[in-house]
Amino acid sequence: MREVDLSYLGPSRAVVTEQDIADGHRFALHVMKIGMEFYLEQHPANPYMRPFVTATQKMIGDNPDALYYFAPLNLSMSPSQQGYILTGTLTQEETYMSVTLYGASTQTGFAETVVSEINSIDLMGRRRQDEDEDQDDRQRTKDHQQQQEEEETRQQRRYTVYLTPEKPSSSFFSDGEGSAWLRMNTNVTCVITRHYFERAGTPAQNDPTLNLDLHIRPYYDSGLSSSSSASSSSSSPSSSSRLAAVALPPPDDADMARRLRLVADFVRSHTFGRPPRDPTKAPPWFSFEPNVIGKPTMWSNPESNVTGGMGAPDIAYGAGYFKLNPGEGLEITGRMPEKCVFANVVLWNRYLQSLDFTQRTISLNRKSLSCT
Repeated sequence: MREVDLSYLGPSRAVVTEQDIADGHRFALHVMKIGMEFYLEQHPANPYMRPFVTATQKMIGDNPDALYYFAPLNLSMSPSQQGYILTGTLTQEETYMSVTLYGASTQTGFAETVVSEINSIDLMGRRRQDEDEDQDDRQRTKDHQQQQEEEETRQQRRYTVYLTPEKPSSSFFSDGEGSAWLRMNTNVTCVITRHYFERAGTPAQNDPTLNLDLHIRPYYDSGLSSSSSASSSSSSPSSSSRLAAVALPPPDDADMARRLRLVADFVRSHTFGRPPRDPTKAPPWFSFEPNVIGKPTMWSNPESNVTGGMGAPDIAYGAGYFKLNPGEGLEITGRMPEKCVFANVVLWNRYLQSLDFTQRTISLNRKSLSCT
């Protein structure tokens, strides 16, 4: 943290105002908190999904209308393990959900590439939209029959995503709504799930009742299919052998030292270890001209010159700095897209942290925005 203070929060990074310095110290502590959550308290041999950003834990561009979950992954740390299984439930209000595997040259480094990704439309088809239309057409009372219907709907919204180097054997896996496979390799360092909610009222981040029922477990299967070994698999393993938690021993001195190094590396790679922003290498959707928003562009656009980061391949971003004099306000005008499943506007500080949304409004989506 001393190095963060000396090398990151200073004139060399154009951090000179009292507010920027104060925000910077808070950001650095948030990064450390996130690093401790995922690299001190977790092990890739038995990870678990936890909120990546919250009202008091922010980095890499959070959003009050979305929930983000994260787990560290590393196939090389468990030789007998062949991947992971991610399960969850798409809630009635979710307008968009995605699962993304990121790769990097170091276990805690800034993401350098998207290895694979899937979103809720690819995973669940159009079924969720059809259900929402049916729900809008009828009003029902809370009775036993409705509870049964809601439970059945919940089961229909369940999804399972296999994260493995090779596609699981067809004896227990089939492509279709609610089930999918994402290719994983040894470069994968983490998985992030995104869950977007377009509400007129309370933002998703301020709603403690939302239950995504997210779980991730190690995957073991001698029947993984591949061109060289598919014919040698004569039987599929039992369900318990495919999806099982590993009881890890408490960390000893060497393991604790390894975990502490990971936390330090995580803080370093997301602060002074990152090179200063170069305007000539900024993606086209980001404007360095004050009070100008870059043209919204798909993050995965090959022309965007993006060589790393935690963006989602199927999301279009538009961003820029705002600069106001005392007594001035900022008016943002534009046209919200109609065909996308989610759209909103969010205010961030210079460290890509949303402003405080627990006491004031700092974001607007299409349902809460006054459109003309």
